[in-house]
Amino acid sequence: MPAKVVTATGASYAGVTMNDAPQETLTLARFSSLLQTHFLVRTAAASEPVQIELVQVTPGGAVTKAGAQVQQFESFSLLFHGPQSQPLPQGTHSFEHPQLGTFELFIVPVAAESGRLHYQAVFNRLVQASSRLPAG
Repeated sequence: MPAKVVTATGASYAGVTMNDAPQETLTLARFSSLLQTHFLVRTAAASEPVQIELVQVTPGGAVTKAGAQVQQFESFSLLFHGPQSQPLPQGTHSFEHPQLGTFELFIVPVAAESGRLHYQAVFNRLVQASSRLPAG
C-alpha cells in the first residue's frame, strides 16, 4: 500500500499531492470513471488507512422541480469492497483518491461475504438551481 506523507500543500498518495475535492466534483460521471480503483479511508479509531475498491456506481435518476426556481437533483449510490480484517464503522470518513483528492463521505456497511465487507454511500444532491424569468 502506498505511503501517505503530509506536506505543506496537502497529502501525498502514491506520489500525487492530495487537495480537498470540491463537492461539485463528486458526481455520478466522475465516480463512474473511477470504477475498479482504490480509495484510502481514514478513521479516527484506526492508526492505518484502509484501502477499499469502488466496484459499482448505480444511477438513481435525475429529478427536476419547477417553480420560481428550476432545481435539478442527481441521485446515485456507490458500492465499495474492503477487507473484512479491517472493518469500517458506519459514519463519515476521510477518503483519498489520487485522481479525485480528499473528501468526507458517509458510508454504511451493507454486507459481508468471501472475506470482504461491502459499503454503500448514497448521494442526493442539487446540481443546478436557476431563476425562472416570468414570460412577458
